Amino acid sequence: MTIYGIGTDILRANRIRLLMERRGPLRVAKRFLTEQEFVAFQRLKHPFPPRMQSWEEDTRYMWLAVRFSVKEAVFKAAFPRLKLTWKDVDLKKKWGKPYVRILDPLKKHLIGNIHVSITHDGDYVSTFCVIERPKWTEDGEETEWDDQLAIRGKHLSPEQKPVSFRDAVWGDEKDDARGGGSGQPV
Repeated sequence: MTIYGIGTDILRANRIRLLMERRGPLRVAKRFLTEQEFVAFQRLKHPFPPRMQSWEEDTRYMWLAVRFSVKEAVFKAAFPRLKLTWKDVDLKKKWGKPYVRILDPLKKHLIGNIHVSITHDGDYVSTFCVIERPKWTEDGEETEWDDQLAIRGKHLSPEQKPVSFRDAVWGDEKDDARGGGSGQPV
């Protein structure tokens, strides 16, 4: 196993509770949950508003805080090689153990297994994430431009490797402030 990235996050759940209070629970949930997570959020029991004395009685904020923290840890582990969005990361539970799915097929192909550990105590949620490299990259030497080419869907043989990272990504026709597309190393 080769590690692709490590990410961690600690969150005071009260931050999410205050956000729900200010903007409304459904609006906050829709902002950063996937479709499946949003449906699950809508099914959660919540106090009937006339009986609810305060927001502390609404425990849905802890459910949202856990997902927010997990997604932040995954973002940190994948960055800068892979930029994920809120809707790309889906938290699931299997036999009591949390696991993360990447919903975008191209991005899913670029990373290996994702290991997540979640803990919460009182009003704090802490998440730790380790992402493995995909098995297809462990065969040979991998460089920064290999990652960028894979993201753009281009595949080159070792003989076709460009002179510089910029040329690999933009090609010879790209002209910028660093000297144009001359093919010379940046």
